[in-house]
Amino acid sequence: MLCASSDGSGTWGADAGRLSPAELAGQHTFTYEGSCSDAMVFALDFQGLMGKYPNTFVRIDEMKCDGNAIKFNANNFFYGDIEGNGNYRVELFNIYGKGAAGGNVLNSAFSNLQNVASDPAFSFNSSLEVTYTVFTDGNGAGVYTPNLATIPDWSGAGTWGYNAGATFEVKYEDFQYSIVNPSFNIKYESTDCAAGSIMTFIEVADLYGFFPGTHATLDNLYLDGTEVTFDATKVLDANESPKYRLELWNCYGSTKAGGCAFGTPDGDVIKELGFSSSMEVKFTFHSLFAVPQW
Repeated sequence: MLCASSDGSGTWGADAGRLSPAELAGQHTFTYEGSCSDAMVFALDFQGLMGKYPNTFVRIDEMKCDGNAIKFNANNFFYGDIEGNGNYRVELFNIYGKGAAGGNVLNSAFSNLQNVASDPAFSFNSSLEVTYTVFTDGNGAGVYTPNLATIPDWSGAGTWGYNAGATFEVKYEDFQYSIVNPSFNIKYESTDCAAGSIMTFIEVADLYGFFPGTHATLDNLYLDGTEVTFDATKVLDANESPKYRLELWNCYGSTKAGGCAFGTPDGDVIKELGFSSSMEVKFTFHSLFAVPQW
């Protein structure tokens, strides 16, 4: 671990732990005892990892400074063999690194600061605890397919996975992740969904396993060609791990507890999600990692 303050204090290479190949994949936590008053250089190097596992991804799940969890925007991290030496690096803040120009980090991961030489939002007096997950057989990049599921009842009607052919790409380029072609329009035609819905959601296989902070929004919903109004705050990111779901309604899911965006359930059924001929869903993926509200 490299973790240095703007005055140069801190550590420039502390051993944060050792993992055997048998235990490498999965979630781990380490604790570093020391101090850092503000982030100037902060990176985690997994020595030799890329040479042995070239299709690796390391995700930062949580950080605690002096025992308190801090906010961070992992979209601004850089991931991979950044220095070309076979080490896998997670670069969180580095004035000399990929996310910097002229000695300043362009976009901090620890606040909404831009073009800065350090960030005091990251600081600790006695300890830093980092929880992270290692993937050795896939780095999350690739092509994903969103599918619409809408189920009126348990009779077998509706669909558990309809797609009009559209896909999106999670691109890994220049040591960062981004979404290519993130907006979709799926129109499903059926005559057996007029009674309503016990489940309606967009599902993407495998995405949640790599990126549990994925955020998407429902942009528009049309039933039988007529646009439906809804409470956007109640359309939720959810999961059926490792699947990601944008949950409009699920009588067993997050919306059951949080309330439905379209109406009040009659038992398990939202009658307002019924349609006689077609359901058209427009939605957009915005980020792979959670974006905190500073």
